[in-house]
Amino acid sequence: MTYNYEAIREKKSIEEESGELEEFGELELNEMPPLEEFGMPPPPPEIIPTTQEIEEFFTRCELRTCKSLREKRLREKYNFDFEKEEPLEGRFEWVKI
Repeated sequence: MTYNYEAIREKKSIEEESGELEEFGELELNEMPPLEEFGMPPPPPEIIPTTQEIEEFFTRCELRTCKSLREKRLREKYNFDFEKEEPLEGRFEWVKI
């Protein structure tokens, strides 16, 4: 097994230079230094959907749900799959004309 001795020596010298590691208590969010100080990019701006976008989203979901429930009720009631245009087993006997 080969070790990278330079990296180990470098790590030890950094620890020796800095002395003991400081222990940090809990910091408040506003006490945190900006991410740029750590060489990290700032977070992207928060994107909040508009009221209209939220309404449209839920309307689409409700329509899909209502459509599938309506189709299921019709299949069960008339024992017919209207999407595939096929009769199903049930109380009605379907005859193709």
